[in-house]
Amino acid sequence: MLKTESECDLSDKINVSCS
Repeated sequence: MLKTESECDLSDKINVSCS
């Protein structure tokens, strides 16, 4: 499930769920 950049946290940025 991809999130928007604003919803992306540091932990999400290292995760494939956050592009």
